[in-house]
Amino acid sequence: MRGFQVIVDKEGKVTIRAQGFKGPICLEEANRLKEALKSLGVDLETEELTLTEEYYETETVKQEGLVFA
Repeated sequence: MRGFQVIVDKEGKVTIRAQGFKGPICLEEANRLKEALKSLGVDLETEELTLTEEYYETETVKQEGLVFA
């Protein structure tokens, strides 16, 4: 399941962990989350970016219903 884990420590530092995303889509979705938070008055700056193993995986897409003769 895709989602984000958002952790706010005692000093107010926010850590966002993407889970279930494969490939660079996680960065796109994280940016969408940051923009949504910004629209609510929470402005976050990226201090550190750590890519997980999932970032380097590829998403497989299953296509059905196409038949060529």
